[in-house]
Amino acid sequence: MAKDKKSKVTNIIPEGMKCYQKIGGGSLRFPNRIIKSGQKFWVYPESMPSIFKSRVNEIPDDFGAVVVNGIERPRFEGKKALENVPDKFEMVKALDEDGTVIKKGNSNLYNVVGADEKPLNAKPLRKGKAEELLESLNA
Repeated sequence: MAKDKKSKVTNIIPEGMKCYQKIGGGSLRFPNRIIKSGQKFWVYPESMPSIFKSRVNEIPDDFGAVVVNGIERPRFEGKKALENVPDKFEMVKALDEDGTVIKKGNSNLYNVVGADEKPLNAKPLRKGKAEELLESLNA
């Protein structure tokens, strides 16, 4: 038994959706669809990430286009402000049991101490090595 006519499928487009066409290479990924180059689709404008907006063109209504995820994604009001975290480690001059500064040649030696005021390095370090250790710990 042969079909005389192709059954035409019509999509029910929710209110507020707009029709777009993908331009350029690559594809766009949505939760329920992958949009290829040149493909037409319906989506809520506010649910489309801003990085995708340069890769699509708004076109007149095309009821043969696919409908992308009928659920709006939540919008965030703004980015959370970053808080300055105080440095947990600091560099101090190395002292011996008498409280005098330890020197090697003419240069002072340093310890990197944590919040418990105990040195993290086994032996006192020169200034350059101590700064390098401090930067890696506070990064």
